[in-house]
Amino acid sequence: MSPILGVSWADIISIVEAYVAIALLLAMWWWFVTVNVPTSDGAMHVAGMFASLIPLLFLAANEAWLRIPGVVAWPALVPWLVALVIVRRRIIVRRVRLVEARRRAAEAGQPGLSPDEADGAPLPVGPASTAAASPVRGRRRWRGPAVALVMLASLIVAPRAIYAISSHTPCETAEILLAAGNVGVREAEPEAWMPPSVPGYVRSDGRATTLGTVAASRKNPDASRSELRRDGFVAGYEERWDGAGDHLEFDAQQFATAGGASAFQAFAVRYACQFANEAFPGPDGSVGLQIRFATGNPIGEQVSWVSGTTRIIVFADFRGPPTDHGRILALVRLITR
Repeated sequence: MSPILGVSWADIISIVEAYVAIALLLAMWWWFVTVNVPTSDGAMHVAGMFASLIPLLFLAANEAWLRIPGVVAWPALVPWLVALVIVRRRIIVRRVRLVEARRRAAEAGQPGLSPDEADGAPLPVGPASTAAASPVRGRRRWRGPAVALVMLASLIVAPRAIYAISSHTPCETAEILLAAGNVGVREAEPEAWMPPSVPGYVRSDGRATTLGTVAASRKNPDASRSELRRDGFVAGYEERWDGAGDHLEFDAQQFATAGGASAFQAFAVRYACQFANEAFPGPDGSVGLQIRFATGNPIGEQVSWVSGTTRIIVFADFRGPPTDHGRILALVRLITR
């Protein structure tokens, strides 16, 4: 995670990459249609087509931009389209000035003018004055376009940045929920966290758990074993309740300190969120995850939290993604918190 809560380094890097790409395209666009002035009617039309296609080519090639909702993305094209009209007009004006200036130069027996000279700006007379005035004149000539290009690139990339920052991956949402730090104060033995009954389900298993059994039950047993030792695991208890085609699990893991319980909660949530479709807030600052499974029922939802020195997990599996989180939240309410 980056220093901005809920925003990953990948989000920040993608925004910077998009800004650089847009700025380079805009600079190339501006140079092509203003500095590299077309010298024929055909080339002028080619320049106009090129200027028109660059924005469309960028949008077509940038998959991340295409994922932005239309209500956000399309308004970002407005400043680009306005700039396109201005630049197309500038092409025509410069072309007319260039042709007219060269016609006059030919009539006067003077050498052909450059596009910049054809713009009508007075030129210094003599080599010395040209050498002295040219750098200042060049800086002034490019100051306005440079500012305009920076502002235009910022306007175009702004919706992308807003979308990247406001839309979170499951792990980014989980980090926000973990950072809230809402921890319960109830102290109880792990067995005391088990529900007295679950309507529609039959209790099929209940057992005390050790550090070894907790680690072995996880998808990352070696890392979990080291983390449990580091965080001061003391004891645990788990129950399984079976229904018609699905099952529930209730698990409580006790640690020596509340800090140890919170540390393992963060470790477990950060691992599980990698396989989650969604992270969502549960009651009183608990962390909810909807997780994908390769075997058994394909979807599972869990809500976990810390109370005192104990981490509690409530889990239910589903045959398909549920329409809401009502079922798992109802199971959480079976446990007195």
